[in-house]
Formats: sequence, C-alpha cells, structure tokens
Amino acid sequence: MSNQQKMRFFRHLVQIGFKEIEVSYPAASDPDFNFCRDLITGGEVPDDVWIQHGTNFRFEYSPETFSQTETAYAVEVCEAVKGAWLAGQKSVFADGRNEERIIFNLPATVEVATPNCFADQREKCIISLHTHNDRGCAVAAAELGVLAGADRIEGTVLGNGERTGNVDLVTLGLNCYSQGIPPNLDFSDMFSIIDTVTECTGLPVHPRHPYAGELVFTAFSGSHQDAIKKGFEAQIKRERAGDVAWSMPYLPIDPADVGCTYEAVIRVNSQSGKGG
Repeated sequence: MSNQQKMRFFRHLVQIGFKEIEVSYPAASDPDFNFCRDLITGGEVPDDVWIQHGTNFRFEYSPETFSQTETAYAVEVCEAVKGAWLAGQKSVFADGRNEERIIFNLPATVEVATPNCFADQREKCIISLHTHNDRGCAVAAAELGVLAGADRIEGTVLGNGERTGNVDLVTLGLNCYSQGIPPNLDFSDMFSIIDTVTECTGLPVHPRHPYAGELVFTAFSGSHQDAIKKGFEAQIKRERAGDVAWSMPYLPIDPADVGCTYEAVIRVNSQSGKGG
C-alpha cells in the first residue's frame, strides 16, 4: 500500500474502534519511517490508541513458532525474557515513562497444531494470540483462546495480512457478538469497511465470506427460505411482546446490525423448489 492508502486504512481502523494498531517497521524503509512520523506529527493517533511508538511503552515478546515448540521449553524461554525485562525496568524507565505489563504474544507462525494449544496458557502477564489460517482454524483457535482467558488477539480486517497473523477480526468479533459477547468494535457499516480494505489492498472479498460476503445472508434453498420467512414472523411477534433478542433460522446475527438490508436475504431461483 502507498502511504496515502495506509493513512486511509489507519483512520478507518481507529473509526472501527481498534485500540492497538501495528502501523509500520520504521527501521525497514523510508516509506515506513515517514508514515510513522506522519501519524505522530500529524496528531493522527488518539490518546487511547497504541502504536509502536509513543511516550508510554509496552514490551511484547513473541516466541516464534510457538505452536511448533515444546510447551515446557517455550515457558522456560518466556520466563527468562520476563526476568530480564523486570530486572531492567528501573533503568529503562528512569525518565518517568509509564510501564505496562509484559505481553507474551504466542504465534502460530505456520498453523500446525490443534486450536487448544492457545487455550492452555495463562499467567500474570498479558496473553496475546497470533494465529494463522493455514489449516482454516485461525478463528477457532482465537475464539477458544479468548474463552480460556486470552487478553489480546493480533489479526487483520477480513483476514488479509501476515505480520500480525491473519485471523479475520471481523469474523472473530462478530462470532463473539452472535453469542452475546460485545467485541467493542463498530461493524455497523460493513460496506465501508469492505470498500476500504479492497481499495487499499487490491484483494477481493469472497461472496460467501462470513458476515462480509455479498451472499452470506442470502438463502437460495427453498427449505431455508421457508424457515427464514416463518422466523421473521415469529421474531415480530416476540418483539411486540417485548422480547428483542435475535433468534432466526440460518441468520446468526441481524443483517441490519452490519448495515445490510433484508432485500437480498431471500432470492428465488431454480434451487428454491416448491418451498421457495
């Protein structure tokens, strides 16, 4: 991406509500350095948003290929790193900067293990998960890790990326939302998010992509269409009685919650049959 595209992307991530954003490797190239400088000197970073640079510092350590490492050895290495960090804090923060808990970021650099390898870790530190989708389990591993107490997930919007893992934060966040767990992210205008991602990265969104695909809320099967029709009728009756909880066959969340209309939910074609 050009720095202009990066700036558009960054502003949209802030708008959605992300609080920790990986923006660049300033030492890697002039464009990365200049983009990071533009963010800081231009006042683009809100006070409650973390990037790699600022006056408050967190230390993050990633035991590379965590999912391929024997757990006991990974813990030993992490403990050694934490010990070195704690021993050096007085000198590091002599200038008055604020110290935060260490982040242990556990990466599946290549996804080779089962999802539970992330759910089995916890201690007095910030547990961060960095999952990849080589085997299609990035969301499952991250969800299980969150349920087990993970504090932080690294990922990307719509699953395009590599440096921060590539779990799809839209899918992960809305999966939690569908179970009554607020992700504290604003996905109410999904179309604008899709526009920003596709125009900045040049990568399309699959029509059946979870929550964001053009056809993800669309039913072609007659039996599905019939169930949705009856579900809407029952939903209206419940709402009139004061029960506003969403409960609908084949629609895990209300499409209106991500800015979609109901017009495309049912499409009658040759697959619909008599039920349609």
